[in-house]
Amino acid sequence: AGAHLPSQQSRSSRYGESPWWEQPTPGAVLSSADPCVSRLRRRRVVVVGSSSTRLSPFERTIEELQDSLRGYLLLCLEVQATADVSACSRHLHHALWDNPGFWVAYAGQCLSVSDVRTAAEVRSSFRRFLFRIEGNWGEEFGRYVDENLSSPGATPCEALLQDALGVAGGLDSGDDEEQAGLFIDACQRILETFDASRAEEQEVARQLIRKVKARPGLFSEREGLLIREAFESSLERALVDQVYRPAPILDEEIELPDIPDDNSDEIERLFEALRAPG
Repeated sequence: AGAHLPSQQSRSSRYGESPWWEQPTPGAVLSSADPCVSRLRRRRVVVVGSSSTRLSPFERTIEELQDSLRGYLLLCLEVQATADVSACSRHLHHALWDNPGFWVAYAGQCLSVSDVRTAAEVRSSFRRFLFRIEGNWGEEFGRYVDENLSSPGATPCEALLQDALGVAGGLDSGDDEEQAGLFIDACQRILETFDASRAEEQEVARQLIRKVKARPGLFSEREGLLIREAFESSLERALVDQVYRPAPILDEEIELPDIPDDNSDEIERLFEALRAPG
């Protein structure tokens, strides 16, 4: 299952901002100049407007394999790469993307499939497993955040922001709205607490806000506004702290030179030297 876990960079398709489970129909966005497409089409002849094609060696291999072997063959790829391969041709799209048997084999023990379902349903279950959004996931995430925010030396806010960003990247419009609301509450608490003076944390927080905004079917406009206000509150606090930051206290005292009194012998000698003829 470890080979499936998507990196942060791979959660959006390299053909656009859509995540892998929203892969477009083949040919909708793919360019024939794309290296991935050109390699697979190098030995194919595609007749426009017809289903008549000469399959590439890779496509022919996929066609000859059973679903379980197709899953094992692509097991070493990340999910996004598997989705990209399936979008390279109509044949691969049918054999992989629209094939529930392939996704059951590809997910392996990650899924418990008791009956035959559509490919979209299997992918949805797989997505929820990958991003840990099963059961009372929103409540569990909120508890995890509260435990770390209230414990000194626990998980830092930057790591909590990364965790929230990972979960948000896997959410879809059909997910549980109640759990999504609890997740937003937890995100709000993180954004009210994080150190906005650090550029790295600030960038992750902005990415989280963009992820939430990109899911209008799941999150309401009010929820998006709440986390935005929490972020801006931390940003204002960081700016105020920077402006009114007290001067640093030195570890060692500075030794000032002794200033002689007006009646000291040193002052008298100085005046005598000035009065002396050149």
